[in-house]
Amino acid sequence: MEITSTFKTTLNEFCEVANWMTQKVYGWRNLTNEDLRQIRNKLEALQPIADKYERSFRTSKVMLENELYLNLENASSNLWNSISITLKTEQQSFTKAKLPNDTTKKKDDIQETDQLYLLCCCKLFSASLFAVYDALINTTETLLRILNCQVNTLKTIVDCLTQSYLSHCCLINGDVDKALEIKYNSSIVKHDWDELIHIYQDIPQYTLRRVEERTDIWEENQKYEIKRLKLEFFIVNFQLCLKDGDIETAKLYSNKINIIESLDILDAKCLIELCRIIFNSVLIYSKNCHNTMKKQEVVSLLRLALQYLNLPLENLSSHINYQNIKYSVTLFLTKFLIENCKELSAAEECSSLLNLLQEHFGKKIEPYKLAIKYNQTQQTGNSDQAIEEIIMRMITTLNITLHWEQILECIGQLSKSNTKLAIVCMEYIFLNKLNQKEHSKIWEDLIVARVFLTIEAQDLTIKDITLSLNEFFKTVETNAVEKLSRMKISCIVTILWNLAKKFDKKQEYANSCLIYELAIKKLFCDDFSEIGKILRALISSYINCGNYEAALQQYERMEECDKLHPLTQLLLVKIYYKFAEKNKITECLKNIYLSKSDNSIQILILAISFCKKMDDIVLTGINFLFEKIDLEEENTDRNQVNDWTIPLLELLRYTLQLIIKLFDNDNLNWKQNVPILQKLLTKAKHFIVDNSKLRRSFEETTKTHFEKEIISVDEVEWFASVAYNISVKGYNENKIDLIQPLVQLAAELNDLIPINQFSFIKRFHFQYWKYRISLLKAIIFLEGNQNTDFDLSRLQELTLSLENVLEDISAFRRTSEVKEKIDKESIADLDNCYIELLTVQFKCILSLKNQQKLQIFTEKILKENNLHINKVLIELCLSNPDCPQGMTKKTVTAIIKRNLVENTVSNNDLSTWIKILLENISNPGDITDEGIISNVLNKFQIDIRDNPSCLLQSKETIETIATLIWNVGVNLLIFGDQENAIKWCKYSVLFAKFVNNDLKDQLKSMWHSLISSANIQDDPISQI
Repeated sequence: MEITSTFKTTLNEFCEVANWMTQKVYGWRNLTNEDLRQIRNKLEALQPIADKYERSFRTSKVMLENELYLNLENASSNLWNSISITLKTEQQSFTKAKLPNDTTKKKDDIQETDQLYLLCCCKLFSASLFAVYDALINTTETLLRILNCQVNTLKTIVDCLTQSYLSHCCLINGDVDKALEIKYNSSIVKHDWDELIHIYQDIPQYTLRRVEERTDIWEENQKYEIKRLKLEFFIVNFQLCLKDGDIETAKLYSNKINIIESLDILDAKCLIELCRIIFNSVLIYSKNCHNTMKKQEVVSLLRLALQYLNLPLENLSSHINYQNIKYSVTLFLTKFLIENCKELSAAEECSSLLNLLQEHFGKKIEPYKLAIKYNQTQQTGNSDQAIEEIIMRMITTLNITLHWEQILECIGQLSKSNTKLAIVCMEYIFLNKLNQKEHSKIWEDLIVARVFLTIEAQDLTIKDITLSLNEFFKTVETNAVEKLSRMKISCIVTILWNLAKKFDKKQEYANSCLIYELAIKKLFCDDFSEIGKILRALISSYINCGNYEAALQQYERMEECDKLHPLTQLLLVKIYYKFAEKNKITECLKNIYLSKSDNSIQILILAISFCKKMDDIVLTGINFLFEKIDLEEENTDRNQVNDWTIPLLELLRYTLQLIIKLFDNDNLNWKQNVPILQKLLTKAKHFIVDNSKLRRSFEETTKTHFEKEIISVDEVEWFASVAYNISVKGYNENKIDLIQPLVQLAAELNDLIPINQFSFIKRFHFQYWKYRISLLKAIIFLEGNQNTDFDLSRLQELTLSLENVLEDISAFRRTSEVKEKIDKESIADLDNCYIELLTVQFKCILSLKNQQKLQIFTEKILKENNLHINKVLIELCLSNPDCPQGMTKKTVTAIIKRNLVENTVSNNDLSTWIKILLENISNPGDITDEGIISNVLNKFQIDIRDNPSCLLQSKETIETIATLIWNVGVNLLIFGDQENAIKWCKYSVLFAKFVNNDLKDQLKSMWHSLISSANIQDDPISQI
């Protein structure tokens, strides 16, 4: 009794859960995630119990109340019915969400498939409850019912797995490729449907054995039902084998199905379903067919499906889905055979199937497309003609308006190999299938397509193209009842324009003229606003061909506004330049100058550039340009000026380049052109100052459009270098009075460069040129005021400025970065610049006539202890007549003393300095330190002892020194200073001894004469 009570409780729970689940299933679309979770939990808990109870009730009979049996049957039936209805709805909803051009999705794909999976589990649970009921009641009706439920459940699961319903929806429209794509990429396979099938696949087989074991109890109608269910079960297994790629087992099931002998139990719906299953399974299987055997299996299965569809089954051909499935199977078989025609030796079958498709499905376009594809693969000599025949058959059979794009695509494919045949097809449509009133859009589309295909033809010459289009345009004009739409005219003209431009780029101007002529046909001109643009392009091509007369004829065709367009005037400049008609060129430049067009300034620049060999025209044009730029700046907001297509700086730069070329002319009028140059550079400087951002170089910023607030440092440097180089040229040509403003502009422009933002090497470059500009500025100031009295305040300001620059260079030169990162050549350039600046600073201080400043300057330089600078300083003292008396002697004395101590100077330099020192002794009273001579003498004696030939290079200088010292000694003797006279004369003989014994002997001879005449007792010289 206790066991029976447990059974009752559990069966009641089955009924309660089934009824609860029925209500949930009927409201399936409104269930929450929590509801779905509860359903899943109950299934996981009760499904194993239901299976266990079924097995238990079959082995041990249990007697329960009839009411409980009835409740269980009703609950199971209600759940089964609700699931069947909901599954159908959900499958349709899921399919709709996956169809093309449909965006109505309630949930994402993964959630949808989760719910389908759960519904299948619910259906399986319902079938299990029927099995429990059958185990309790055990009648023929209940046994047949559970077999039906189990087969149906397995079929539902397999359908969900293979997504038959999705492919079926695609096949309604014959979209085989879409069906295959959906099936292959389906997200539904992410679920463990295979495991569900594995668990359930053998259950109907077990029930079927039970049914077959009881052959004596079945009535005729039940036998018929058993045979039908058995057939359905085999079909499902056949489908599973195909899904798994198990063709051999599928064939076994196909034999078991034995359609020919099963016609008595088959209806049209079942047979079509079988063909659908074959088709869907083959779609998946064919995706991975990479060898001949597998491909043959695909063909065999598709042939089998076609064989089934041709069976003499009642109502088969009249079934609503018959034509769709037959069309899809035939189409896919044909497509598959065409793709593998050689491998499968299927040429004859392909032809037969293509004929069948066109005969029975002639109103669909796919058979014709496949026929074209087949002929393209055959590579026969007449394939183009065959394709043309197919297209003509397609054109005459199909509704052109419904299939226009695909028909046009087919004609386009033909045009790739034979444009003339493609044109024949298009013109047949144009003349026989369309008229402008009824088919205006397609009619115009065909005209555009005709032009495009002709233009793109690889098998037509340019003459063929122009002749063909000329004739076609005449045909269009004859058949047109109204004007073409502006949009289509624009399309056609654009196609022609692009082709003409291609010829222009290849410099095939004669061909481009032919195409431009097509674009200005009356058919297009009357309603096309940019005809002037095409005429200009045509004129340009005629100019490039050298046909100037034809160019002028096209000019006369223009409207007045197009004639005055700056670009038209530019073309006229080129024509009149050829004929050297300067007056007309000037008139064209003036018209461009007067134009209000946005790009008139740029065009004026181009026109001036074109006339660069006519100096007078260039100068006239430049004057127009300056006036126009000034007008723009006066009448337009500066920001708008900055937005010109070609920036103002670029215009200025271009103009400067024109003028710079003039500066290479020896006969240049400096007085006329330097102010122009100054004006342009000043404009450039103002524009740069107005723009706060500077870019290091063009390469460092990618510009998608003109950025009005960003200027390249390269540009700034270019303008500064122009000012500097012209200033140097002017200085060399003695145009000092004209170039002072230019060098000032060079300095101001160079100062705009933010040098601290750069790497040290680049910073060194900019710093060096800043020093060079400072040097040139100072030189030009001094040279410009040579013949006038200096402005003392400006001179003092310049002197102070140079002092700061020199200190800056000196500090800069000593930095470790200069030593480590800068090459020797660049350092040498910097040192030379420093020395040149020293020279100018020296001259400035001399001009100030301030000996104290000069003394300070000299002492400061001497402290640097630089041999080269020492030499320069000595040279400055010697070469400047305004140098104060005694300055040279003091400077040389200081240099000699320091170098004697450090012993770093060469004997040659030392000899030269001693010579200079002696030459600057005007009288014996100037001799302040004969120790210098003595020390030099001692140094030479030591050096010659180590290297006897070390003084040969300075032979002449030392001979001069010996002579000068002798003269000093003689003068001292004359002034009565016998003691010092003897010393100096002795020094003279010793110096002569180093390089010239004859001179030494001569001096000694002269000494003997002096001894006797001056009564000298002490004679240290005779012993030398």
